[in-house]
Amino acid sequence: MTKTVDSIPPQEPAAAYDRAWEALVPARASYLSDVSPHYDEVFWEIAQRTERADSLGKSDIAALVVWKRLTAQTPWASQLMSLPETAGPRSHSPGSHRSPQYRALAQ
Repeated sequence: MTKTVDSIPPQEPAAAYDRAWEALVPARASYLSDVSPHYDEVFWEIAQRTERADSLGKSDIAALVVWKRLTAQTPWASQLMSLPETAGPRSHSPGSHRSPQYRALAQ
């Protein structure tokens, strides 16, 4: 028998919806407990900029691709993604132009 939207009992979509949430909520909680609160900053920054501009540019897409493809398995990527976007004031001593993000990449 071929199922169509009309042939699906009304309780089936609700049950599927409930099962999805039963799986998603614990998965999200587990994810959040395992990563730095700064890990998703790139995503949220681009999402907010896109919403304000009502446009998604090539550089935004490129940043999302890199963010998505970075693996936290490598020490430098893990350290980089756990740093806040702004790491506080920088001093003006020689070599101080190197942000914590730059230093994480240089290791």
